[in-house]
Amino acid sequence: MDDVLRAECAERLTEIEALIPVPWEAEEFLRRLGQARGRTIVIRTVETDPGAPCGLYLAVGAVDTLVVPARTNPYHRDHVLAHEIAHMLFDLEPSPDEHASDEGSVIDPEYARSLFPDIPPELVKALLGRRGYGNRVERRAEIFAELLLERVRERQSTAEQEQGNRLTRDQQAIADRLSRTLEHH
Repeated sequence: MDDVLRAECAERLTEIEALIPVPWEAEEFLRRLGQARGRTIVIRTVETDPGAPCGLYLAVGAVDTLVVPARTNPYHRDHVLAHEIAHMLFDLEPSPDEHASDEGSVIDPEYARSLFPDIPPELVKALLGRRGYGNRVERRAEIFAELLLERVRERQSTAEQEQGNRLTRDQQAIADRLSRTLEHH
């Protein structure tokens, strides 16, 4: 199963790879991705309650909202964003058979309203009250997140190597000029 999911993710990543900024900036990537998709993408940083999802993707109208926890490190934030981007790109909504029951959801309506005052609280509560997606859906989102962040690191490393090579070429040009100057005397 992972080979099929990895292939799906790699294909989708190839489609958007040119949008990855170097140096990496998640906000710039999302701006470019939103522009390419013709949608506005917004990052919402929220204080999360224990038991609430680590990240969340909401599509309302022409706006895609990616929710990330306020108290986390930069690497984890990027991973959560990449995971939610996968849900966004694959239009992942769980089907009833992939979705665990919402019975017993403990999301407080006031908490839902505080997170997204401009979205109907019932919608936010329904989305936050989910117990999980099917294993295939979540696994694909995780694989995509891993591949995206790996690609970010590769592009950054390549850019740094090219920068190093440019310095070496510049230094070589100086050495060549010095050598020519010294040969004439």
